[in-house]
Amino acid sequence: MATSRPNRRGFTGFLESRKNLTGSALAIGGLALHFAGLAGSYWPVVVGGLYGAGALIAPPERPAAPDFPAPEEQLSALRADLTALRSYLAEAGADARLGGLMELLTALLDPAQGDEVLAADPEALYALSRIVRQDVPETVGTYLRTRWWNRLTPGAEAPERHLDRQAALLTDEAAQLVAALHDAEARRQHTHTHYLEQRRPGTAQDTPAWGTYPSGRHEGRQPAGGEQAADAGQQGDGFRRPRGTFGTEGGDDDEGSGGAAVGLRWSGAALLRCDGAGGEYVEE
Repeated sequence: MATSRPNRRGFTGFLESRKNLTGSALAIGGLALHFAGLAGSYWPVVVGGLYGAGALIAPPERPAAPDFPAPEEQLSALRADLTALRSYLAEAGADARLGGLMELLTALLDPAQGDEVLAADPEALYALSRIVRQDVPETVGTYLRTRWWNRLTPGAEAPERHLDRQAALLTDEAAQLVAALHDAEARRQHTHTHYLEQRRPGTAQDTPAWGTYPSGRHEGRQPAGGEQAADAGQQGDGFRRPRGTFGTEGGDDDEGSGGAAVGLRWSGAALLRCDGAGGEYVEE
């Protein structure tokens, strides 16, 4: 909440002004020069000149910001206005026709759901305040005045028709406000979930795809002839066995070569190599 200090005028305000404080500080420096024997016989001129220079170079006074009520204080005042409005509707006999609207307004201003949502959305707080303090009183007031004049003009259009229409429009506006607040909270929840998912270590996004190498020690090693997936390429045990020079140790490109089969798979960012004879994986 913004704070402000009293705006003092006159001689007291001048004494506390920036111009006087800056000029006084420089004048004290001039007196120090005089007592040090550096100002000579013209020290009064030096002191006065320093004071005037300080008053000229001092920044201007900035007006204090107005002390507006905090959103929590506005909500408290709005709840009191809603209670007064409910009493007004009961006295005017229009509480039954505006019952749905009043239920929505009461739910929006319920202290049990907390003030964080409305306090964080000034537009929603303004729209809610306009409905409570302006729209509903104007709707009921025009209805009461028109009903009195209808007694003098028989056959005129019933004022209840416009009252019901206005109540429906205000109810729709309040419902749209509820939907907008719900969407804002849902987006905030989705954003937090996405943040937690990105923060979790070892996610699937950190694991390289099959047939690709991370930059670094394995960069440039690709299967011979571009053969990354052979007909015996992927096994159900979680590693692949390419054919040719990339999949055997004998250096024979034929499928029927007698070289030992080699299995390769990724573990995080490390490439593991498995000798077909031993069955153990070691880091490549």
